[in-house]
Amino acid sequence: MGSPVEIHSDIYNTDRDPGMYFDGGNDTVDRDNRIWRANLRKRKKIKECYPWRHFWLPSRRRSSIDMDSEDDMPNRDRIAGKNYNAALDTDGRYHNTVKHSTFVTQRGLLEAKNPSIAPHYCDQCGRLQVDLRRVIANWLSHPVGWKISEKETGLTLADVLEGAGLGCHLFQELVSEYMSTMNVFKKWSEKKCIAQMEKDDYKLVSTISMKEKPSLEFRREARGAMYDGHRMGLYQIYTPTGVKPSHGVFLDRLPPNLLPNSQLAFCRIQSWIDDCRVNHFRCQSFGRTFMPKRLLEISGGGEVPTVRLSTHELTDESPPHYATLSYCWGTDQPSKTLKDNIQAYEIEIPFDALPKTIQDAIIVTRGIGLSYLWVDALCIIQDDKDDKQEQIALMHSIFRGSWVTIAAAEAVRSTDGFLQPRNLGQPTKLKARFDDNVFSEIALYHETIPSDPSNSALCRRGWTYQETQLSTRILFYDSPQLKYICIEGMHSDGGNDPRESLVRRSIDPGNQKHERLDHPYSWGAIVDAYTQRDLSYEDDKLLAIAALAEEYSQAKNVGRYLAGMWEVDFLRQCLWTVWSHYMTKYRRPSKYRAPSWSWASWDGEITDVDFSKNPELERRTYQFSCDLVDVQTSLVASEYQFGMVSDGFMVIRGKMRQVICGKNKMSHMPERIVGHMFGDTTGNWLNKDGIDQRLFFDIDFAKEWTEDEDILVWSIEICQSDYNRGYALLVKEKELDHRRNIFERIGRLTIIRRDYLPDWFETSFEWREITIV
Repeated sequence: MGSPVEIHSDIYNTDRDPGMYFDGGNDTVDRDNRIWRANLRKRKKIKECYPWRHFWLPSRRRSSIDMDSEDDMPNRDRIAGKNYNAALDTDGRYHNTVKHSTFVTQRGLLEAKNPSIAPHYCDQCGRLQVDLRRVIANWLSHPVGWKISEKETGLTLADVLEGAGLGCHLFQELVSEYMSTMNVFKKWSEKKCIAQMEKDDYKLVSTISMKEKPSLEFRREARGAMYDGHRMGLYQIYTPTGVKPSHGVFLDRLPPNLLPNSQLAFCRIQSWIDDCRVNHFRCQSFGRTFMPKRLLEISGGGEVPTVRLSTHELTDESPPHYATLSYCWGTDQPSKTLKDNIQAYEIEIPFDALPKTIQDAIIVTRGIGLSYLWVDALCIIQDDKDDKQEQIALMHSIFRGSWVTIAAAEAVRSTDGFLQPRNLGQPTKLKARFDDNVFSEIALYHETIPSDPSNSALCRRGWTYQETQLSTRILFYDSPQLKYICIEGMHSDGGNDPRESLVRRSIDPGNQKHERLDHPYSWGAIVDAYTQRDLSYEDDKLLAIAALAEEYSQAKNVGRYLAGMWEVDFLRQCLWTVWSHYMTKYRRPSKYRAPSWSWASWDGEITDVDFSKNPELERRTYQFSCDLVDVQTSLVASEYQFGMVSDGFMVIRGKMRQVICGKNKMSHMPERIVGHMFGDTTGNWLNKDGIDQRLFFDIDFAKEWTEDEDILVWSIEICQSDYNRGYALLVKEKELDHRRNIFERIGRLTIIRRDYLPDWFETSFEWREITIV
């Protein structure tokens, strides 16, 4: 049978997936199935002799897998050898202090108001005791890979059903999960499932597993087939809130904080900000000396704070710190500053009249020790056009100078709020055994998947993109947890921590990722991320990114700002395309917003000519074959160069050729546009359908193409790249005041250079100077 080392290295090889043997029905697969069944029998035999997964742990023959006496445990020095200090716990410094007592008292009051989040414990689930000794021993001996410990609970499914009937919340969840599983696998009805549980003698088995985090799974006892034991519940194991960790395994395991409106949450935020303020050099490099014209001043120590609009100019060299709010309006604001009510608001703003999201932001601001908050609806006079233009021009300084930005991620409307108790299921307290003489409590929480910030309501709105990019510290109130993100670090207030790389794809404080890229790649990445978001008002296309454009102009030498594009490398930026995936929503705005050569003239996701999801890839080089003679835009507000435009044009001189293009009637994609050179019907580069194989058309309005027949348009070559591609703009002549050579952009043409074919623009062209509007 082989040595234990040989057996375990074969049976417990993590690179082998048993499911791989069921991928077919031929003789080879049948042979593999027989091998798999033989290995399964061998595994069961090994399990009786070697109960621990790793062969270097002591092995003793046992009569049952459930025998867990002290003699079965590894040597005592293997457990005691791991030195840990429970005082290192994140909340350890608050235990047995006046502050800790305050936390416990306040949390008890909040849980009394919200019984669904108070930890459950009753006599029924009190019969369960979780034994963590074997998993902890394995973890201490070799803290790499999966550690698994399986044990019978001493209860049957009938006991679980009886406990559920007596009101045990945990057992009710197990019964509900079991019914769902049996309905899927065996199509059992609820009545049949209950009847089967009442008469079955199947035992309830608990399996504790740990890799990076300990978890507890309840399932039905397996009989016969290896996967016969159906899952009844999967939970994450934590130390209960307010209890010192009983073992080093739980030092970095904060339980999910179901009460974001608690002193414990606010104290954690203050500790994160203090750590950032003292230890983060890059976060300190941003000066926070700007003071907005208006702020909400928060005072009062009662349950309902006093709020007023502070409009006095502060000229102090060290102005007080203030927070900013990034949120979704949804519909029109029920409370906003107008010319008629600004004087009343300077005296006091009724707290109860404010939308719930703004109320919660005021509570957070006061909870973390600040007295000032900036909210756009209240700090900008909404019916004063001049004041709005002035404050929008200062948006860059307002968010860059903020002490911290409060981001209401899941609030779709301003009336939703974000401090309500989190709906992650009611936790359960159980007794647990950590060592021979160490007993304590653990808390079971439903396993949750870390959320992706890009799916939140806030990250789908256009205005909020620049608000989070310009801020240097962000409190991101997501549905499962609070995330604190700054330039150098990230924290969460418990639960499964998301990958930092995933979070920073959508939330990039200080715009650091794009600062590291060269122009125009960095601006192309910004435009791509921004245009994936939605705007309630189509006129805001340039305004909603104006603050970020101002920051960009200060960080890079890019010349004039021209309707969403920059004077430096302007021609290359003209080669944008509308992302033409069938799921993409894009449309032409109902009224003029920007020249046709600007990406701002369209609603939809825009991609750069050399765009990549990995901005660190090697960039291409381009040889430009045309001349930019002139480019101009007219601003709606001349004093703000990053604002809206009323007109614009570019004058370009280069090689032009006519092409015939139209819908590809043979394609299953009706928006696919194809074509060929005008007058060319016999070239060897044409396929049997008369389509030029060298040409790829990216039409801006492909889904709106109304022409049933082919049409004649012009192309003007812009550049050639170092990877056998050339790029041209597709333009269509306009009749404008009987002037000639006035065109508008309708798309981009990509020309593939092939060794056996002549260069497309070298065979025949006209050298012309045209104006694109």
